[in-house]
Amino acid sequence: MGHAPGKAAIVRYTHLTDLERQYRRLLDTDWRPIVDAILTRIQELTNGNLN
Repeated sequence: MGHAPGKAAIVRYTHLTDLERQYRRLLDTDWRPIVDAILTRIQELTNGNLN
C-alpha cells in the first residue's frame, strides 16, 4: 500500500535485523578509543606486565 514506516520511537527501535551492523559500526567509530585501550591492557596483562 506504500505506507511510510513512521517516525515514532517504537518504529525506530524495533528494527533489530540491523542490530549487529549498528553495533559493529559503533565499536569501529565512537567506541574505538575505549576498545583500543581495553585491548592494549589485555595484551599487557597477558604478557606479564601488571603495572
